[in-house]
Amino acid sequence: MTTTSIRQVLNVKEQVKAMLQDADGVNGIGVSWDDEGIPFVQVNVEPQLRPDIQLLLPHDIDGVLIGIEDISDVHAL
Repeated sequence: MTTTSIRQVLNVKEQVKAMLQDADGVNGIGVSWDDEGIPFVQVNVEPQLRPDIQLLLPHDIDGVLIGIEDISDVHAL
């Protein structure tokens, strides 16, 4: 099993932010954990723009997975 450090994930998060800086439809970029406790970069997107954003991102960077989740109407609490 490969171990992914939070430092690696945060570095990849910054790379993803740079890749998507001009992309429409990105509601947030953060860190999440899968069911096995492995951290990954999570990109929250507007559903209708998901295909465009998927074209801009690889499946992973340096072994850190990148997840894309459809989120719409994000509001502050």
